[in-house]
Amino acid sequence: MKKTLLLFIGILFTIINLTAQVGIGTTNPDASALLELNSTDAGLLIPKMTEAQRDLITSPATGLLIFQTDNSPGFYYYTSSTWTSFANDVDWTISGDDMYNANVGNIGIGTTAPSTKLHIEGASSSTTVLDDGFEDNNLAPFTSSGSRTWETTNNAPEVNTGTYAARTRTALLDNESSTLEYAATLVSNGTLSFAVTTSTESGWDELTFYIDGAAQTVWSGITPYTTVSYPLTSGAHTLTWTYLKDSSFDGGLDRVAIDDVLIVSTTGGSVLRIVDGSQASGYVLASDANGNASWADPSGTISDGDWTVTGANMVNANSGNVGVGVGVPTSLFHAEGTEPGNSIIYAENFGTTLKETYGVHGVTNSVNDIGSSGVFGESVTFGDHEIGVKGDYAFWGAAVAGIGWATDEADMPTTGSAFGETNDMGVYGGANFPTAIGIYGLNYNVSTGFAGYFDGNHAITGTKSASIPTKNGNQLVYAMESPEIWFEDFGQATLINGTVHITFDELYSDAVFIDGNHPMHVFLQEQGDCNGLFFIPDSDGKGFTVKEKQHGNSNITFSYRVTAKRRFFQDHRFGLDPLQPFENNLAKTKYVKPRTKNISEMKAIISKARQEKESKRGSTSINKKIKPTDKKSKKGK
Repeated sequence: MKKTLLLFIGILFTIINLTAQVGIGTTNPDASALLELNSTDAGLLIPKMTEAQRDLITSPATGLLIFQTDNSPGFYYYTSSTWTSFANDVDWTISGDDMYNANVGNIGIGTTAPSTKLHIEGASSSTTVLDDGFEDNNLAPFTSSGSRTWETTNNAPEVNTGTYAARTRTALLDNESSTLEYAATLVSNGTLSFAVTTSTESGWDELTFYIDGAAQTVWSGITPYTTVSYPLTSGAHTLTWTYLKDSSFDGGLDRVAIDDVLIVSTTGGSVLRIVDGSQASGYVLASDANGNASWADPSGTISDGDWTVTGANMVNANSGNVGVGVGVPTSLFHAEGTEPGNSIIYAENFGTTLKETYGVHGVTNSVNDIGSSGVFGESVTFGDHEIGVKGDYAFWGAAVAGIGWATDEADMPTTGSAFGETNDMGVYGGANFPTAIGIYGLNYNVSTGFAGYFDGNHAITGTKSASIPTKNGNQLVYAMESPEIWFEDFGQATLINGTVHITFDELYSDAVFIDGNHPMHVFLQEQGDCNGLFFIPDSDGKGFTVKEKQHGNSNITFSYRVTAKRRFFQDHRFGLDPLQPFENNLAKTKYVKPRTKNISEMKAIISKARQEKESKRGSTSINKKIKPTDKKSKKGK
């Protein structure tokens, strides 16, 4: 028998060497298989052993297969360093059509360190839009404009890293500006960063950075290189650096520089997709009482106990406060943020019906406290352009409109007059600081627009002045005062044989009231030798005749000044101010020292006021975040 078995094995290996395929149960083994077994009532039995016996195999070959009978029984194969379960691993279990995690650990998708039962992370990618340190000694792709263009420099104190940076030119003169600009396009949200340094007259010569025309930060004085960053949304943006010199004096190197401009956009990947046939754009996942989630239309009714969504409305169902960006809200709606260039609350009304519409509508019904407001705005940081409430309009309307109903604020004027202790005010502006302004109006279209317009009476307890440009800065000129309301007109004429008639401008005649009780007043000034002049008013008040005295017949030129009462106000003379105390106010009024006409003295006054303001605010930095409109000029400094 032994000889017969050895003979069979010898024949088998001879066949293998000759054909390279062996078939058991088949006479036609597949050409791709070295050994093919074919049976309908038996299988292949792999060697069975315990885990301990498996581990005693000396130098197991990669791919060696065994069946382990203990400690998680099953097929195992060797992978050059370890034995691996062939049928399944110990973490997952298959039961019918279901597969579940058989251990108590977490499942990670896109992460090797899952921190929850199911932890999914998606990869994000960053794209560099611009990385320019001006190392090619060229401003491109930046563009420069203004009185003097920017330039590149290799002056070491003005370079942040590398060899070159971009700076303004020292040749920039007083009241001149220089601008550097870059047009950026981002396919997704990103960030901008750059390094900046200034060496200028502190508080007067300023570098302002703008994003799409909105000022972000102002630098002034001697400041070392500092790297700043700003968020950018996807799309096109215009980035602008503008250096503006004031009307006099210099400071430091009298220039500014930037370096290492970097713009990076970031794209985040989708991390989870749930498709059950009910998904749709704008739908949200909603849970039932058993924790089963399904897609739901938020325009229906969804409630979590605190919030209820019905149709297009969402209502806070409890009586607590709502916080956005703040952990402990102190108002019904409390929002906080630190994003430069953005609004904390943005409201826009696109209604086009012929009715009043509001972006923000605030109402107060308090009768107990002084100073209640429907809308209250306050700026609490130190800066030159801080605004508590700012308004704007697109075409027709008012930027800021106020309607006062018996408002009683501690600093508002109150009297014991017939008005009681209240004063109705549409807009109230107050300021109690050496350089402060109660109400400031600005309109650069001086030919047709108005910085301020009052349809009715207005009263001023101080002086009425105009600011005019001179070689020594803008100086103030003052208006004449009168207890009555007069309109004046001036002109020049020439006598013809000692006489001439002057006819008023029709518009002047419309504006004044002249009769026997309200006569015109004419003042004549000869511009040549004659016997003297006198005038005779027209009976209809539309003009007057000028004649030479003593029946002279001179042909000299003269100038005249005519004054007459304003129509509809012809009987006004003085008038009590109801907003001031009804007492001897003259006894309480003090001498007012004239303003200085010297630029250096005025700068010292403003600088002292700034220092006082900084000390009250607890601020020591000259750099400040702002959000003003484009600063056209620095009038009245």
